[in-house]
Amino acid sequence: MFTIELKKNRHLLYPWLLLLFICIITLADIFLSSKSTLGLSFIAQKMILASNSRGHVAAILLFWVFPLYAFLLFAERFIKERTSNAFLVEQIRTPKKKGLLTKCITNASLLTSFFALGFLVNSLIVLLLIPKPSAVFDQRYAEMLEVFTSWEKVGTWIYAHTNITYMIYVLFACIIFFLMSLLIGLLALVFPNRKVVYSFAMIYWLIWWFIPYDLSMAIQPFTEYGLSYAIVALLIFTIPTILIIYLLIRRYATNDYL
Repeated sequence: MFTIELKKNRHLLYPWLLLLFICIITLADIFLSSKSTLGLSFIAQKMILASNSRGHVAAILLFWVFPLYAFLLFAERFIKERTSNAFLVEQIRTPKKKGLLTKCITNASLLTSFFALGFLVNSLIVLLLIPKPSAVFDQRYAEMLEVFTSWEKVGTWIYAHTNITYMIYVLFACIIFFLMSLLIGLLALVFPNRKVVYSFAMIYWLIWWFIPYDLSMAIQPFTEYGLSYAIVALLIFTIPTILIIYLLIRRYATNDYL
C-alpha cells in the first residue's frame, strides 16, 4: 500500500503544486528577511522559522493554515475513497489496521517531507547568499531565556551553536506537522464527513496557537523563549495528539462497519 499511495500522489496535480507553493514561500522569505530592519545578530535569524521577515507573511502562510495543505494533498481524496468504498477494496489486500496506518503514515510523511525540504533549501540559500550580520550577540541575554533555572547554560549554548539549534527546531516542526497530518488522515478515514474533518482539524490546530505554551515556542528559535519552552510546548501538543490518534485507530480497528 505504501507504493500505491506514492503512485497516487505522483499522478495527481495537487502534490506538485503544493511542493511548488512551499518552495516559493520559503524562497520569498529569503528576500523578505534580507530586507528586514530588525537588529539581527547572526545569520540563522534570517532563516524562515526565525520569522524575522517583514510582517511574518511566510510564517502565516505556512503554519497558521497548515491543515489546508493536508486537506488538499490527501484528506479530500481519503473522504472520497471512503464514501465510494474504494478504500474497502484496498483493505482486502492488507490487514485492517496495517492498511489504515500505512495509508495515513505515507501521506503524512510526504507532506512533512515537503516542509522539511523547504526549510533546508531556505537555510542553505541563506547561509550561502545572505551576508552575515556584523553585530555581536550579548551572551548575558541568553542566560535569561530558560523557564527552568537548571537550563540557564542551555540558553548560552543555543547562541553559541545557532545552526545546530535551528536544525533542532526544524525537527520539532516536522514532528508537529507529521502528527497533525496523521491525525487529519485518520479523521478523514474514520469520519468521512467534510464538515467533521475540516471543522475539528482547523479548530484543534488553531487552539494550540492561543494557549500559554503555544506552538510558536516549539518551532520558532531565537526569541525571548528558550529551548526549555520549546520542549514543554512540544510535549503539550504531542501527548494529547498521540492520544487522539490512538483512539481513532482503536475506533477503526474495533468497528466492523468502518
